[in-house]
Formats: sequence, C-alpha cells, structure tokens
Amino acid sequence: MPDQKMTLKAIITELVERTNSDNRRLRDLEKRVENFAERIDSMEETLLKQRKDIDTAIHDVTSQLGQQAERMERLEKLVAEVIKQMKKMATLTQVKELEEKVDIYNPLKSSFITKEELEGIIEERERS
Repeated sequence: MPDQKMTLKAIITELVERTNSDNRRLRDLEKRVENFAERIDSMEETLLKQRKDIDTAIHDVTSQLGQQAERMERLEKLVAEVIKQMKKMATLTQVKELEEKVDIYNPLKSSFITKEELEGIIEERERS
C-alpha cells in the first residue's frame, strides 16, 4: 500500500500542478482578452470621434458649397444686368457721329461766312 499512497500522492500532486498551470494559463488568456477588449473599445471611441469629425466637416463643406452657389447665382444675375445695360449704351462710333453733328451745328465753334465773302471766294477761283 505504501506504493499506492505514493502513487496516489504523486497523481494528486501532478493534478494540482496541472490545475495550477491551467489556472495560470487561463489568467494569462483572460488578461490578453481584457487587453484586446480595451484596445477594441479604444478603437471604437476613436472611430466614433473621427466619424463625428467627418460628419461635421461634411456639413461645413456642404454649407459652404451652398453659400458659394448662392453667390454665383447673384453674380450671374448681376453680370446679366450689366450686359443688358451695356447693350443700351451708345457705341463709340455713334458717340463720334454725334460729336461731329454737334460740332457742325455749334455756333460757337462754327465759322460762318457772309454772302459777300462767299461771292468773293467764288470770283477768286474763277479768275485762277
């Protein structure tokens, strides 16, 4: 029986050692799982924050695009109005023609000759 006790004692010791070893490995695995869980939580928080930042940036860009579209529309209307007004303006040729007509009919700038002066000029030309 002493050999059986030894053997039984050895078996129990072996079982205790294996149990302790298994417990250590389980604790190590639990720590690793906890670390992975913490990392995943941290990544989720980071992703959520980045998503929120991206959503805010998209909203800002969309708003700015809307404002730019409104500005462009106002500018297009303004340019169309300017073009419409420019079409009503006189051209350079028309202004020059008008100046010439005004110069012709302007008594201050025009030189009038008398009937006698004209007859004298005609006689001179006939003699030559």
